[in-house]
Amino acid sequence: MSPFEFTITLISIVIALGIARILGGYADLIQHRKETEHSWLFLIWFSFLLLTHVGWWFSLWGSSRDEVFSLSQFIILLSVPCFLFIATRLLIPSEGEFHKNRETLPDSPGALSSGVFSRFSAWSNAAGIQYR
Repeated sequence: MSPFEFTITLISIVIALGIARILGGYADLIQHRKETEHSWLFLIWFSFLLLTHVGWWFSLWGSSRDEVFSLSQFIILLSVPCFLFIATRLLIPSEGEFHKNRETLPDSPGALSSGVFSRFSAWSNAAGIQYR
């Protein structure tokens, strides 16, 4: 097993957890569509998170040529999907929360997401990781 295969396996598991949460959130929205009010901004954030998960996973293919991964590179590569999952978990309420209260769906999670993504860009640039 190459270092890339070893690294991408764990990263793919974390990304898959985030994608499963997003798709489950879509299913919950469809299931409880008559009981909840949600803005288009919320649906746009759902879609943005899904595309970000898939885009991050796909961007790692450029690392397949790397022979060696340092511990700092591995931690940074793994931290991005972890924080994507955390952002997904914070944005998408649990199934039971969809019909409790109409104000449970957030309208502007931008402060969290923009801060998280800007920090990752700075960390990855400091570590010398290039996205291809």
